Amino acid sequence: MKKRLLVLGMIACLFGLTACGNNESAQVLTEEEEAAAQVADSYISQIAQIEADGTADQYIAYDESLEGVFSSWESGMEDLGGYVETTGHDVDLSDNKEVVVNVDITGSALDPKGQPRTATVEVIYTAKDYKKGLPRWCPGCGDHFFLASLHKAMAEIGVPPYETAVISGIGCSSRLPYYMNTYAMQTIHGRAAAIATGFKVANPDITVWQISGDGDGLAIGGNHFIHAVRRNVDINMILLNNRIYGLTKGQYSPTSPRGFVSKSSPYGTVEDPFNPAELCFGARGHFFARAVATDAAGTVEILKAAYAHKGAAVCEILQNCVIFNDGTHDTVYTKEGRAKHAIYLEHGQPMLFGENKEFGLMQEGFGLKVVKIGENGVTEKDILVHDAHCQDNTLHLKLALMEGPDFPVALGVIRDVEAPTYDEAVNRQIEEVKEKKAYHNFTELLYTNDIWEVKE
Repeated sequence: MKKRLLVLGMIACLFGLTACGNNESAQVLTEEEEAAAQVADSYISQIAQIEADGTADQYIAYDESLEGVFSSWESGMEDLGGYVETTGHDVDLSDNKEVVVNVDITGSALDPKGQPRTATVEVIYTAKDYKKGLPRWCPGCGDHFFLASLHKAMAEIGVPPYETAVISGIGCSSRLPYYMNTYAMQTIHGRAAAIATGFKVANPDITVWQISGDGDGLAIGGNHFIHAVRRNVDINMILLNNRIYGLTKGQYSPTSPRGFVSKSSPYGTVEDPFNPAELCFGARGHFFARAVATDAAGTVEILKAAYAHKGAAVCEILQNCVIFNDGTHDTVYTKEGRAKHAIYLEHGQPMLFGENKEFGLMQEGFGLKVVKIGENGVTEKDILVHDAHCQDNTLHLKLALMEGPDFPVALGVIRDVEAPTYDEAVNRQIEEVKEKKAYHNFTELLYTNDIWEVKE
């Protein structure tokens, strides 16, 4: 009998499978497959620990769907004895809708031949595990495209919903937490980064996704944005950039171009906009990526890269507002447009673009220039190779600032550099201070220093 194991931690459902011989896989796992296997292992060990601690009732109270998990666990343990270890994996990532991990586990009980009893656990991650509600955005809004990509990315990453939080501010895009089957919170205008920072510091084991629009994140929330980036808090900061205030009916935003005509600038804006990448790098940002909302594959890839990066990971998502600013990213909004007007950057690969990869980027003085392969003796060997891990962000910034018609729009992971994270440093400092103190709780604190006894 085949049983499905969903991402909510329903690992134990499959321990009721008939014990079988150890089928330890000789498969050599890729980094992505190994990550999925590690997540599957963590689910198994978590369930085992929950049962060992006797805290199953707490988890059942949190989610009624887990009630059957623990009963299946108990019946499975009658054959397996007790969970000992995982012994092998078989990972299938070929299906675009799900990631399947077959985990071989060993129990403490012995079979008639004196060998440890084993069983195979099938862990399936699907986008459905993260979905909730019915999105209420305008038809054609880029938020729809991004939400689908976020669900898919979370499924492929494999962090369970109960270990994930999605936090937003105010705006059209900031309704997104209502459509996530995770911890979720819509905060107040511009404060998403501040709330996300506090949440991550207080809950270091939770994966935090911050969702903001260009107005919410860079106008009233601008200070919070730059300080979250400067501190390098380990949160995934998603900036949905449609260059307009949509929820309040079409006012210009901090990313609207000079001369932009809107309800709040009927004669055109007289100011230059923020470039999110430039702002990120100016705040000493260590990760910046960009994708187009309609490019599902490209969006999923940068979201997975943001999760893998430890620290503030800023992802700019280019999208149109079909009501108030339709067509603002039209040059790259279609597959055909991206083939002509965008360059997909990949670490360690030459910076080639065009429908047939006939163009490339070279250094010219302190800037960049576009060249055509085969003209003027230019070969692929002359083309710059992307180094996303370079500490110096000079070239990263030049790439991020490129725009048409003279240059292609840079997509993909532009910068990805390791650095200490704020949340880890804070929690490490707390533990170090606690070790040096004579007290470890509030009661001990009260009785550690001077004490006065009041008598009548």
